[in-house]
Amino acid sequence: MKLIVISGSQRAQSKSLLVAQYLHHLAETHFDQVQVYDLHELNLPLWNEGVWSGMAWRPQH
Repeated sequence: MKLIVISGSQRAQSKSLLVAQYLHHLAETHFDQVQVYDLHELNLPLWNEGVWSGMAWRPQH
């Protein structure tokens, strides 16, 4: 059997990634293959940290 653990945070070194890595460690003895997908490493354009800091890109009219 295979298992994929997804770290749902796009922030670098997030707590979600630490939990995903811990689950990976626990699951290794129960699954043939375990992978961790880190949304931060996938570099998906889903989140813009600048929204909360007031530095987000805004189109000019």
